[in-house]
Amino acid sequence: MKKNILIAAIAAMGIASASAGEAVYLTGATAFRSAANATLFATYADNLVAASSSFAARNDSGTLKFTNITVGTSTNIDLYVAWSGSEAGIRTVASPSSNPVTQAFYKTSLVKGTNAYGVSTSGNTENVKGMIAFSDTWQEVSNFQGRAKDGRTYNTLQRVAVGVVPFSYYVNKGTPISNVNIQNLTQILGAGEARLNLFTGNVADTNSKVWLTGRDPFSGTRVTQLIISKYGYNTPVVQYQAARITNGVITEVKRYATNNSSGLVVSAANNGESSGGTLTGYLTNSSAPTVKPIGITLGASNYFLAPVSVGDAYTKILDGCTPVDFQGVNGRWGRTNEIIAAGTNIAALDSGYTNIITGKYPFWSYEHVLWPATGLSAAGSNVVTFLTNQITSYETTNPLLGGNIKLGDMKVKRIADGANQDLQ
Repeated sequence: MKKNILIAAIAAMGIASASAGEAVYLTGATAFRSAANATLFATYADNLVAASSSFAARNDSGTLKFTNITVGTSTNIDLYVAWSGSEAGIRTVASPSSNPVTQAFYKTSLVKGTNAYGVSTSGNTENVKGMIAFSDTWQEVSNFQGRAKDGRTYNTLQRVAVGVVPFSYYVNKGTPISNVNIQNLTQILGAGEARLNLFTGNVADTNSKVWLTGRDPFSGTRVTQLIISKYGYNTPVVQYQAARITNGVITEVKRYATNNSSGLVVSAANNGESSGGTLTGYLTNSSAPTVKPIGITLGASNYFLAPVSVGDAYTKILDGCTPVDFQGVNGRWGRTNEIIAAGTNIAALDSGYTNIITGKYPFWSYEHVLWPATGLSAAGSNVVTFLTNQITSYETTNPLLGGNIKLGDMKVKRIADGANQDLQ
């Protein structure tokens, strides 16, 4: 009897061992996750173990796990996905193995259930070093190259461009701003606030204020806006948080809290949100006439401005998160009336698409896949090949998939982040 139990136990262990696949960890840009997720779901939806969003919003999921997938010549792969931001992705993948920076991925113990969608990340994640990253920017403008401020020496990564990501500045519901320019941004990036009349040119707006909110230093959106605004990609900024929202109204504003991330200290003024989706959620709310100040001096009326990718904002625009022009030119869905006119046919081409591909609108960046020059497993290499070969099938002119633009659509090119736009 005991012998039979022992044999059964050994057999069970064998089954468990056989079912444990080789782990590949994919992370990086939140702005491109809709295209990346769509690519993965199209091939591996049946292998999904867990997703942090419901089925209806699966392209927006920030954390995923696929189990027992076949990619190229590699079989039985467990693919873990956690979208954390471009800089955060570069940081973990390029970090030295002797002193790695880790990222929260779903636990290996998660198994497929009757409904894999909407699985909470709370208590279901473990910290692991990333292997492959998506980034909106080149590593050359990253804080994580060579010797960094956290004492680590970061490795140089290989990369390939797979698409174009459009960005825009957005304001919260009811804000009377239709355009931002470099002069506006120079003021508000350094101070975190600016008088409303700087944007409107209306003397009557002198006593009202616009508050800058935005992403943390681990975001490619943030790096891109600092380059495009000519402010300096590594220059600290001042940003404020919509600290409390009551019944669709922002009622408190304060500076972000200081953050210590794996030895890198981010000051309160220089900090921000880890997700563009959180920012656009703020911006769907109006501001109270007298927002409660927490350590700051308010204006007569107070409004919020933030840089966000189109992919993070497209579901929030009709709820009041409003895109504005940059330097007098609109980007993807840069004018709300275009969206309203499109109605249910939201897949129709918007004028911002044409402005980007022809070089009239500069607030965009290339999307890259990055991976280590050495040490990546065969399974990891096959995942890189799959993503770079397949991702373009799920970039689209349709804002419902994030508004990302195919490389082949572009009539202009750049040789580096923020470089001049030259004809292809």
